[in-house]
Amino acid sequence: MKRAMRLISTLCIISILATLFIGCAKEAPKTGTDSTQQAAADNKDKTDKKDAAPKNVTMRFSWWGGDSRHKATLAAIEAYTKKNPHVKIEAEYGGFDGYFQKLTTQLAGGTAPDIMQVDQPWLPSLTSQGDLFVDINTLKEIDLSAFDKKFLDSQLTIGGKLQGLPTGLIGITMFYNKTAFEKFGISADTQWTFDNLIEIGKQVHEKDKNIYLLNLDINKYDWIMKAIVKEKTGEQWVKDDYTLGFDKAILVEGLTWIKKAVDSGAVQPFEEMILYDKKAETNPKWVNGELLMNINWPSSFERFTESVANKDAKWDVTAFPISKDAKKSGVITRAAQVMCINKNSANISEAAKFINWMFNDDEAILILEDVRGVPATEKARKMLTDSKKLDERIVRATEVAIKNSGDPENGPTNDPELLEIDRDIIQKVGYGQLTPEKAADELIQRYTEKLAELKAKK
Repeated sequence: MKRAMRLISTLCIISILATLFIGCAKEAPKTGTDSTQQAAADNKDKTDKKDAAPKNVTMRFSWWGGDSRHKATLAAIEAYTKKNPHVKIEAEYGGFDGYFQKLTTQLAGGTAPDIMQVDQPWLPSLTSQGDLFVDINTLKEIDLSAFDKKFLDSQLTIGGKLQGLPTGLIGITMFYNKTAFEKFGISADTQWTFDNLIEIGKQVHEKDKNIYLLNLDINKYDWIMKAIVKEKTGEQWVKDDYTLGFDKAILVEGLTWIKKAVDSGAVQPFEEMILYDKKAETNPKWVNGELLMNINWPSSFERFTESVANKDAKWDVTAFPISKDAKKSGVITRAAQVMCINKNSANISEAAKFINWMFNDDEAILILEDVRGVPATEKARKMLTDSKKLDERIVRATEVAIKNSGDPENGPTNDPELLEIDRDIIQKVGYGQLTPEKAADELIQRYTEKLAELKAKK
């Protein structure tokens, strides 16, 4: 009996020891050193997670425009920052007047915004003052596959660097009153030349002395004069070395077109037209349907057609003239504006991400619509056309202009002081104060003096 009891006691002890052994194996006791190591690991994990979170940034973004552009851009900023709460974008916006002066002051003083809307004609002048903008080609954050590489290379690449991205595309086009054309028997399929603009314009005016074919202001006469000259020379209006890209004989041809247009009755007399210079859509004859065509950027289509009193009139667009023997097309195309990133920005990567979103994201495309012109990417044009947010005629006009485009105009050609000389000379021809020959002499003399000044300032 005693022997049996000892056996039971032995088995119980073995069972208890086995239980204790298994329990110890499951959860080893922590020493003081192990606890410290675990706490350090936990803290490192928290630190790593904190470091992986995006850094909060505040960026400045400046642009000019009207109310519709301001409203759409602010909505886009709100949508982007909602998705990217670590980003704050301070909007700096207003009208066009004074924008360039403010921007140049900021760039010179090192206080320019991170992202800037710039007018393309300003780029040659701005980039000649220093390396101001990030080369977009170097930014992995921006997908350029949706853009026309040829356009980027020819229009926005200066010094081998892509200075910015086009917010939209514009190119000279002509829009016409289709209803009035039918009345006067003018075919919608007419292939326009500079000569038949005058011939058909003369016929229209002879049928009705109150009607003129073309609604032009001084700047549009300038486009035509330069297009005729550039077609003949194949050169820039002013060459890169600040010399003239034409001689007197060719310039006389451009000026003679102005005189013929006035004398034939293809255009309204200068004495009447000048009252509505730079605001041709308000010309009463245009409003009353007595001017049948306008030469302009496609983005002006809606403004001009809606200003006409007859709301039943039908409208369409057609290509700007190109002569059969032209050495180069005189059709001007360019970016509506250019979006640039400040080279001195502390937030270049974040600025690039925002710009990429603006141009490539479906939501951004639908928010921004065409507030900066016909979108520069085919994807955006198709999305807005399919959703009825972009007039098919405007898209067609832009695409035709780009297809027929001449060389991009260089910086000297777009100098505003030279443009003022053009405007003065054109008026003297239009009013009959100077013959084309005398006007050519004066323009060449004044250009020669001004170009010497401009070159000396470089």
